Amino acid sequence: MSPYREVSAKDSLLVRLRELHLEKGEPALRKIADATGHSVSTVHAALRARDANPSWQVVQAIVESLGGDVGEFRTLYDLSRAEQRGLSERAHRLSNNLDIDRLAIPRGQADAGLVCFWSFAKRDNDLESGRIVRLSRLVANEYELLTGEPLHIFSDHLEVSWGDNWRDAIGGALAKTAIFIPVITPLYLRTEVCRREFVSFAGRAASVDAMELLVPILYAETPAIADGGESDDGLPALIRELPYMDWRKNRLSDENSEQYRTAVHELATRLVEVVSSVTKKPAPQIWAEETVLPGFLDQLASVEEAVASWFPILSDLTIELRHAADAADKIPAELAKGGKRTARISRFALQALSAFAEEIREPSRKIEELGRKFGDSVRSADPVVQLLIRQARDEALPADLRGEVDEFFRTLSEMAHGVATTAKALREVMVDLEDAHAISRFVRAPLIQMREGLTDFVDAETVLNGWAQLARG
Repeated sequence: MSPYREVSAKDSLLVRLRELHLEKGEPALRKIADATGHSVSTVHAALRARDANPSWQVVQAIVESLGGDVGEFRTLYDLSRAEQRGLSERAHRLSNNLDIDRLAIPRGQADAGLVCFWSFAKRDNDLESGRIVRLSRLVANEYELLTGEPLHIFSDHLEVSWGDNWRDAIGGALAKTAIFIPVITPLYLRTEVCRREFVSFAGRAASVDAMELLVPILYAETPAIADGGESDDGLPALIRELPYMDWRKNRLSDENSEQYRTAVHELATRLVEVVSSVTKKPAPQIWAEETVLPGFLDQLASVEEAVASWFPILSDLTIELRHAADAADKIPAELAKGGKRTARISRFALQALSAFAEEIREPSRKIEELGRKFGDSVRSADPVVQLLIRQARDEALPADLRGEVDEFFRTLSEMAHGVATTAKALREVMVDLEDAHAISRFVRAPLIQMREGLTDFVDAETVLNGWAQLARG
């Protein structure tokens, strides 16, 4: 029997496609879209969507644009289709032509010991020549040495099973201890997938009174976090409240040095302490069928009030986005007149960009302000909403509450749809403005404001999607 658990060819295909993207330096999705003739959303779905199912034409175009081995991907693609259609003999023949053991998960590791999600920006690991991933393995080894129990590290770009275990941890009761270790750098705070992971886990941990399960590592100088740095971004503010591990000096040490080994030991010891602390906590109180959990109605009323305040914010955001989009529509023609592709930008084009920057200055400021307000409010409500959803889903609700709770869930669903629509529109505006940002200093400041508003808004979208997943069970 193989010591590895088999994974689907579809997962292998998606992971290999994302690996190729990483190997080529993660070129912008817009650049890949231009090279392939497919839309940005199609490329985004193939490279970023968790359950992507791209056609061969899309896969082939992406692989060719990245300079990958088309033959390897064709075999993986055919194998995935054979597996999905139940063509076992064909799948077996195709699998003999591939070495996909490197994508398999050692049997038993995910089912025993402490689970740890090691979250980091992939580019950071590349810049550190793999040190961030090596650190995760050193910590796992030290933890096992200290406890005699395995520490199973999941890394999003190395383990096919990250997604399944992540959903178990976020959707379950965290009864099986799972620790989240984000490796904080400036790039981490600007990486959407990293922020999604942090926000999702933080809300889940807060809802079960287990914030100690977050063990951030401040890996590099990050002004928004260290030295009393101030930021309007809600995520750095949350990290500053946590007892993070400061690795700014340790990362500069030789990995075999006493200082580095001592720091690894301290981090592993911290994990031992976290597990001890969490396991000593009493189990959450469960309400009886004929009673109402104390404070349930008050909590529900407070959240309903918060949700009601979010609709006007969405409406205001839509208005400001329309203003920004109208201004953006004028840019391509103006730049074409000014000779956008020439070595020097003409005075006419600079004047047009300057006028554009002035036109979007106020909408950008409002988008940043509204995004921050919305993100802060949604993040604050997250633990309470998660608790309410689990109580309503897992326990027997009194009949007089069921109608009110069902209506609340419908309101959340409506809100989630509105947020998804607004986030899509904001992303599209940002894509339209990328060229202007690249060639003129005039638009830098307002576009940074707009991007920060988008960041907070995406955090809120993550939270709302988490509620929907939790409500579905």
